Amino acid sequence: AHLRSLVSNLNNTSTPSRSAEARIAHTKRRPDRLWCVRLRAVTVLGALILGLCCWPFVEYAVHGWLSHGRWFPWIVRMHFSHHADPRRAYTPATAWVPAALVLFGALVLPLGAANAVAFVTGLVLGFRRYESVHFAIHYRAPRNARELRRWQHHLAHHVCNSRAYFGVTHRFTDRLFGTLPANYRDDYARVSAR
Repeated sequence: AHLRSLVSNLNNTSTPSRSAEARIAHTKRRPDRLWCVRLRAVTVLGALILGLCCWPFVEYAVHGWLSHGRWFPWIVRMHFSHHADPRRAYTPATAWVPAALVLFGALVLPLGAANAVAFVTGLVLGFRRYESVHFAIHYRAPRNARELRRWQHHLAHHVCNSRAYFGVTHRFTDRLFGTLPANYRDDYARVSAR
């Protein structure tokens, strides 16, 4: 009976064996899984880039609306200690780490954990860049025209008008939200003459 079954299987090549069907099904699924992995990687990378691109707006909101607003007096006090002593250029980790964790917690459900981590990581990378630029503005002389413009822009906020010049790493959000005064070139010259 066993021999007949083997001969029957050899003669009947039109129906593949169960293991052959499993191999075919497995190879058909693999490209779909690979596509999902690639799509996930692209969405995570996109979330990281989106976080980086959102940073200038977050920077403006934190500096302009929170640090110079009326809603959170403890943030205003912390920021004005920097205005009183500009050498206090760093934001303490006790302020930004909890904020990043709360933001991550708020984004996990709508974005998923991987995308939430990537987006918040993009924001944190933007924030770390902000910290290094802000530190350089207060501790180092500008080395090129771009650094000079940033230096003038931020010090105009400290010296000339604390209700304007809220962008530290850029000034396009000040243009966008109307906080770049029409006489900014005069303020830049005034700062440079100090």
